[in-house]
Amino acid sequence: MDSGASMLCLSKDIIDQLGLVKLRTKNVNTATEQIKLDIYGTVELEIMERAAVFEVMELKHPKIKGLVGQIPLESFDLLIHPGINRLIPNPEHDNKLVLDLL
Repeated sequence: MDSGASMLCLSKDIIDQLGLVKLRTKNVNTATEQIKLDIYGTVELEIMERAAVFEVMELKHPKIKGLVGQIPLESFDLLIHPGINRLIPNPEHDNKLVLDLL
């Protein structure tokens, strides 16, 4: 999990294993620079019995294979609990998946 990332991100070797198709290239801000990264589609992701379909951004990091960014976390109505470093259901929604349409 990475609340600083926007999308679901996977390394190229995992993207290739899943047989994902390149959709487009986007400009991306990293902590140090702006680069171009490829976007692939699509995968179904399930976390804590909550599932949705997402596009995948290629992750170019030698040690990290995947990141779950803010868009998937919001889609699942999950939060990162910093004290225990775990995902938790949004406590405002009594463990139910509730999406905002404001």
